[in-house]
Amino acid sequence: MGYGDIPAVTVSEMIICLFWMVFGVGFYSFIIGNYSSIISSNIQIQASIQMKIKSLAELAKKASIPIELSKKIKKFIENNFEAIYNQEDET
Repeated sequence: MGYGDIPAVTVSEMIICLFWMVFGVGFYSFIIGNYSSIISSNIQIQASIQMKIKSLAELAKKASIPIELSKKIKKFIENNFEAIYNQEDET
């Protein structure tokens, strides 16, 4: 194992190396899978935020909402949507 400069010679060393390599592959797969899951959920949250902001812009045009109020609502959505989204997941 390792760099290959010290090979496993006996059968017991080969079995230990085999299990150690299988454990390493499983651990690596677990870490990469969790990391990709975190990235995927963050992308979904960002897409939801952008959809809400787009809906807000359309509503502001139709209802003649003042620009300052529209900006405040947009900042609220951007700052608080992740907390609200995470609370919904817990319930």
